[in-house]
Amino acid sequence: MSDYIMPRENFDELYFSKTDEKQILAYELRKIFNDRVYGQVLDVGPGPGEITQLINSHAIHLTLVEPETDYHDGLKDHFPKAKIIPRRYEAHDLDNCYDLIFISHALYFISKDRWLPTCKKSFDALNKGGQLIIVLNDHEKTELGKLMKRYSCLEEHCRWNYIPLDEFEEQLRRFGSVTSTTYSYTVVLNDRNEFTDAVLRVVLDLDSEELIEEYKPDVEEVAEDFKREDGRYAISAEARIIVVSAYPPPILKAIGQLAT
Repeated sequence: MSDYIMPRENFDELYFSKTDEKQILAYELRKIFNDRVYGQVLDVGPGPGEITQLINSHAIHLTLVEPETDYHDGLKDHFPKAKIIPRRYEAHDLDNCYDLIFISHALYFISKDRWLPTCKKSFDALNKGGQLIIVLNDHEKTELGKLMKRYSCLEEHCRWNYIPLDEFEEQLRRFGSVTSTTYSYTVVLNDRNEFTDAVLRVVLDLDSEELIEEYKPDVEEVAEDFKREDGRYAISAEARIIVVSAYPPPILKAIGQLAT
């Protein structure tokens, strides 16, 4: 699947603006950050900067890599001291060493075979004791995942790129010490039209208007399974925070201890 940038109105307005995901993610990140202050921080794909506000409060120097130029004016207003790089992250050469690199819901837009090289590039740019923090939806056991499986016949038309997170987390263990936290959130849509748009244009992210129109009646029918008593529609979802720390993996630590 080729790399691309999802239209801003799809990713934020049709999906994340309908969730409590950012609030819950911020709560979980506060526990990870604790009272730590990071010297050099890189935030990859900050979008409108909701989580960047928290990250900025723990950063001395902040760099933002955001290819979608529609976000830049808002980012400049909120973070006037930050350096903004208007490029795709996988095409950007890291010219600094960082204490924190944060990549939240951005890897979907990079082809699967480049996930690991992109993360390796990031890990290699960490100072000793630095952290690479990656946030991704976990599709395996949630209603969000069940929706994707229901329409798995459309996978070749879906522009999302995804690797099962247990598999991906295991791959990341090649680089350093890995810990992870899973959190739940809910997507709440006001009516059936909002539900249908969110599913077709974000959850499935279909690549043609013809397919969207073809599957719209089926998704409208499926919507009734997600209808709440208040008349709105809710989809339960989970995401995972993966922290890769620039320390030797546990097995190497153990070998080092035995050697001494």
